[in-house]
Amino acid sequence: MLTVNFAVPDLARTRFVVSPMDHVLTALTGSRTWAGTRRARWWTRMRGRIPQTAAPLLDVLGACRTGVPDFLVTHPRGTHRQLADELDALAATTPAELRQALAGCGAGRGVPRIVVELREGDTRPLRWLADGALALFRTCLAEDWSDIQRHLQTDIAHRAQVSGEAGIGAMLGGLHHRVGWQEDGVLRCAVGGPDRTVDLAGRGLELHPNFFVQDGVGAVLVPGRPAVLLHPTTGPSTDRGTSTADPLSGLIGSARARVLRAVGQAPCSTTELAARLGIGLSSASAHATALRTTGAITTQRQGRHVLHLVAPLGRALLSAGT
Repeated sequence: MLTVNFAVPDLARTRFVVSPMDHVLTALTGSRTWAGTRRARWWTRMRGRIPQTAAPLLDVLGACRTGVPDFLVTHPRGTHRQLADELDALAATTPAELRQALAGCGAGRGVPRIVVELREGDTRPLRWLADGALALFRTCLAEDWSDIQRHLQTDIAHRAQVSGEAGIGAMLGGLHHRVGWQEDGVLRCAVGGPDRTVDLAGRGLELHPNFFVQDGVGAVLVPGRPAVLLHPTTGPSTDRGTSTADPLSGLIGSARARVLRAVGQAPCSTTELAARLGIGLSSASAHATALRTTGAITTQRQGRHVLHLVAPLGRALLSAGT
């Protein structure tokens, strides 16, 4: 049981944080922590696409049987974090932080070399971990990230409404059935590991809604940093297994529905399309080619630029899918 003690300043400083790095980590480790069917479906689709560059990250996670090492859950500023900032924070981990986080990881024979090096305070392999996380996000998460973000923002808006109408205690107590709020300012969370008590000391609590977390809650407690609580989201799933609730996705697939809607916002180049959706340039080009082949969009040269525009068929599909 985790007991979190709130003072009045902590209530005011409790905030929601959207973290891409959290989702990279829970996507890789969710089967043995808190994830449920969403993560399982994601893993079924993506396990064959895991890039070789992610191998060092997988080695570290595999060697730490008690959970994700604290240093991988980074704490850059801001409530809507960018993966680049989180990876910079990871690369800036100090030797002392590495020794503390990995003290109980990878004991015995057969420990991956990267774990031994990090545990001894060698910071050079941190860049390999950052590169692996970035490659995995781009290959396996980027095409779904805009949908996941919308799902997270819907959850945050719902909980903010509960907080405004019934108080922050009611919102905190409603995070999960394993979380309970007491009127004396104490939050009790049934999490794995030994019993712990944390005084927030005016830093507040970071609430990290996570698309892959379904079966429980998780805590990240690093001395000197804000306490983090990962919790499930509520509301309809954006997982591809249920995406047919969107008529347009049912007609042309969820990925191409997102591309068509993005082009429908305004004419754009392939580079601009990739940026709007947070996906790779090759993926954006492939989806645009498929939509152009079916007549949903057209491609025209305007000056020095080649732009994608919605065709009459595409406008009809967008109208039918709203």
